[in-house]
Amino acid sequence: MSEEHAAAVYANALFAAARDAKQVGRLRREVYDFAQVFAATPELRHALLDPQIAKAARRAVLMGVIEDASPLLGNVLSLLLEKGRLALVPEIAVRYEQLAERVADLVEVRVKSAVPLPAATQDELRARLEKMTGRDVRVIDCVDPSIVGGLSLRVGDDIEIDATVQTRIEQLRDRLSGASTKGASQ
Repeated sequence: MSEEHAAAVYANALFAAARDAKQVGRLRREVYDFAQVFAATPELRHALLDPQIAKAARRAVLMGVIEDASPLLGNVLSLLLEKGRLALVPEIAVRYEQLAERVADLVEVRVKSAVPLPAATQDELRARLEKMTGRDVRVIDCVDPSIVGGLSLRVGDDIEIDATVQTRIEQLRDRLSGASTKGASQ
């Protein structure tokens, strides 16, 4: 089994267990925090990964580092240590984060405009969208020079709101041509 595949398997298992225990958010923080410390501390990596250090000693170091963590994280890290797969922790953290984001109460909104939106405008837009959707919103500002004015919003993968000047002109043109057709037939 490749390292990437193994990391995906462990991340999926951890995520499923966290979801069942209703601890997805807590594990998200704990896995991320542990992966950060693990990646940033060569001494810790050495103490946990060196096969010349007795497994019991490595386990004691691990338990000391995660003493305040949830038992679920402790169990997974202990299993990884036992199986010699602790080096996968950074990749597991990335994959767990991806899984957690999919189910989080977060929606991405891509906003296209002719120029970059000022931070205050992004904040106001985010607040309005959060109020409308009842979800946390991440605004992604995209500049599209073809837009004359106004905004185009894409909420997640489902909803597109086109409030650009070009679209409004086209809608007005359609209404006017529909009104002139009706008047001519009467």
